[in-house]
Amino acid sequence: MDTLLVIDDMPYNILLSFLSKKGFKVLVAHDGKDGIRMAELTQPDLILLDVTMPEMDGFEACQALKNHEKTQDIPVIFMTARTDIVDKLKGFELGAADYITKPLQLEEVLARVTTHLKLCKLHRQLQQEIINRKQVEISLQAERDALAERTAQLSQANVELAHAARLKDEFLANMSHELRSPLTAILGISQTFLEEFYGPLNDKQRKSIRTLEESGEHLLALINDILDLSKIEAEKLTLNLNTVSVNDVCQACLRMTKEAAFKKQIRVATTLDYAIDTIQADERRLKQILVNLLSNAVKFTPEGGSIRLEVNGDAEHGVIDFSVRDTGYGIAKEDMKHLFEPFVQVGGTLNRAQEGTGLGLSLVYRLAEMHGGSVSVESLVDQGSCFTISLPWQAYMPDNSSLSEMGPLPTAREPESALIDNIHTSAVILLADDQETTTHFLFDYLTTLGYQVIVARDGVDAVEQCQAKHPNLILMDIQMPVMSGLDAIREIRADTDIAPIPIIALTALAMPGDKKRCLSAGANDYLSKPVNLKKLVTAIEALL
Repeated sequence: MDTLLVIDDMPYNILLSFLSKKGFKVLVAHDGKDGIRMAELTQPDLILLDVTMPEMDGFEACQALKNHEKTQDIPVIFMTARTDIVDKLKGFELGAADYITKPLQLEEVLARVTTHLKLCKLHRQLQQEIINRKQVEISLQAERDALAERTAQLSQANVELAHAARLKDEFLANMSHELRSPLTAILGISQTFLEEFYGPLNDKQRKSIRTLEESGEHLLALINDILDLSKIEAEKLTLNLNTVSVNDVCQACLRMTKEAAFKKQIRVATTLDYAIDTIQADERRLKQILVNLLSNAVKFTPEGGSIRLEVNGDAEHGVIDFSVRDTGYGIAKEDMKHLFEPFVQVGGTLNRAQEGTGLGLSLVYRLAEMHGGSVSVESLVDQGSCFTISLPWQAYMPDNSSLSEMGPLPTAREPESALIDNIHTSAVILLADDQETTTHFLFDYLTTLGYQVIVARDGVDAVEQCQAKHPNLILMDIQMPVMSGLDAIREIRADTDIAPIPIIALTALAMPGDKKRCLSAGANDYLSKPVNLKKLVTAIEALL
């Protein structure tokens, strides 16, 4: 139970009763000196301090509290009828956490008290964690000293490796979230312009906006590569093995890289072993492997060169070889050993002229291993390279029913329908998101389609607006101030009046487990930012 100390020469009895009923232990002091003594003795969790009091006013009392070692960290909230900004600034300069103007609104007082108690507890937890970490570091250092010279160097290397791995994982998660948020606005606004929501575009404008969209998509692809690598290293990426058409996968991958090859006037050829029909593999990951190799071949082959995709089956050894040959710059022998290391690009001066993160080949290598396969490379400088992925193959003939159920495989970027036929123009959508840019373009897009949109800036606001306006659907961001989207979803599902409202979690959280957490909290669907606007409308219409 949290303890509150109210220092007021004329305490507001209704406030004291209200706070007690809310589960707080409430102590009362009738002047500043008595309040200071009581604070030193009882160590309350928070102090509500009146400004205007006889003998010692609230400002003097606050200064005394902040100057005392035992009470300096206790959060203080001023209560006063004064509204002069000078008085408020003076209170904050003295170390007050907040400032409430009389007459007091009980719910406002409760909200501010609850918020500052949470902040204070988090601060204390952080301080304790720092102390604990320091203690752990001291303990580890003492153990390392005791191991003597034989193990000192090895121990230090292990500590540095663990530290680097932890920092990298934290960096990947934070970078993914922070990059996806602005990408949501970049890609969303690009799509609205290309759909001419704000009026027709001339050819030059359309070309520029298309370039902006393609650049955003490229950045998103790089982010996804980083996420895939982190999932593999965390052993949270699993393969969805199915019977896959080798020819269809190869043709789809060639379509995905055709435009880049065309721009550089690179000839693309294919040699497929048509004795090979299918392979047991994860179709999406097999495409990822081949597209990475084909994209690299295009990237590192000069204009006018050629690349070739070859597929050969070895029934005796149960292997299918997927080979990508190019007439590019080639790879020096001394760089071969670094080819499949993550975050590394070989080639010295050359790689500074090429875009990318150096993750592609690392992903190829690891995904091939997850399939039980291997990767081999042949390369000569200034003559070209050949990357070969060898995957397990077992002759497999699916029955007719399986064949008939297999639909056409997706191409590189299948065009989506230009319009959604069944727009519920009378539907009211609550958009809960604290990001101004995201809220602005989504509001414009959805209202232009005919939806009625209301906006909430945090989880508490979202719950209150749901209760007041009963929208037809909710788009809920997850990371928001005051109350997170997950907590807001749980609050909504716990209220029988608004529990049936469908909710789409629309969030930049895209690390392993984020989708499961959103659905477990009560969301009906999950879309990670940046989201394709037509896919968003499709998801909205499906739930409406």
